[in-house]
Amino acid sequence: MSVGSICPPIKGLTWIKGGPMPLPPPGPCVIEFWATWCPPCRQTIPHLTQLQRQLQGKVTIVGISLDEDIAKLQRFVAAEGEKIGYAIAADLAGGAQQELYLKSEARGVPHAFLLDADHRILASSHPMDPAFTSKLQAAAASAGPAPAPAPAKKAVPPVTLSFDELMTKGVKELKALLAERGVAHADCLEKGDLARRVVERCSQVTHYV
Repeated sequence: MSVGSICPPIKGLTWIKGGPMPLPPPGPCVIEFWATWCPPCRQTIPHLTQLQRQLQGKVTIVGISLDEDIAKLQRFVAAEGEKIGYAIAADLAGGAQQELYLKSEARGVPHAFLLDADHRILASSHPMDPAFTSKLQAAAASAGPAPAPAPAKKAVPPVTLSFDELMTKGVKELKALLAERGVAHADCLEKGDLARRVVERCSQVTHYV
């Protein structure tokens, strides 16, 4: 997934702030991968907040957290309050990492992708790289006002079945539970792997797809 590639739809995110919304959204956008445990990531927050406020209505900025502890992420975002001026989502299902981050061969966080209105990747680098910021401002200037993001198509509730209960289901049914929530499962080779993935990724959060 290099510069010039088209970013596919990203599903299965857990929205913490500013969502839910389709991703990529209408118009140019920045998708940043970050984590609360990463000091350089926290240093980018004021920069991205300033850019979002400057380019409001022209560019959408979304921070996708790699944190696995959803409660810790929620507390962090709540404590930062208005210091975070853009949308935040958690990638508990791993869909964003599978579809964009890993395919781009990005290394480490923070790492950001700039997409144009056609979802084509214009830049892929550290979000505070001056070249990245210049391309972002140029994309905003050429795009004009962005359409208001449409709401997510539907909310898929958590799965309440236990591991043992899931093991009574068929493989196709387990795969359907994961696919409905946008959770990657190609690496699940056994039925037990699928059941564990459902428990780990689908039992505590509502997915918006």
